[in-house]
Amino acid sequence: MSPALDDRLGRDVQVESTTSARGKSSPPELMAGNSFRRESDDLGIRINELGTKSTQLLLFLTFAIVGAATLRTAQFPADQALVRVATWWWILAVFPVLLGVLPVKDFNWNNRAWYRFLVLVKFLLLWAAVIFSTVGTIQFLRAVS
Repeated sequence: MSPALDDRLGRDVQVESTTSARGKSSPPELMAGNSFRRESDDLGIRINELGTKSTQLLLFLTFAIVGAATLRTAQFPADQALVRVATWWWILAVFPVLLGVLPVKDFNWNNRAWYRFLVLVKFLLLWAAVIFSTVGTIQFLRAVS
């Protein structure tokens, strides 16, 4: 075993190398045990990326809702019904985003099936929120134009 640094996670891991019949060493990624661990690490990284994107979308939604609320209270030439509809879509988009940032990865630590499920669910929640946000943005642009 030789110590190696896994750059993606920033932690030290033990790496075993195997020797084939010809005496050549095969890369550690080709070993069955390491491929499962690497896939689990890749899924964990993807879950974190989707959580980060959800957080960024939540920040956008915060400013969008505050902007719409300001537009509703101020005397701007905007269609108040469309501003209300845009706000409704943005508030609807908050819920999938909040579900997407929940720290559920730890419920079943390093379980590939659980991680695959989380990647799919977080991906779908993020896209639902993006669609709702887009509809809200279109309604908002219609209100101010």
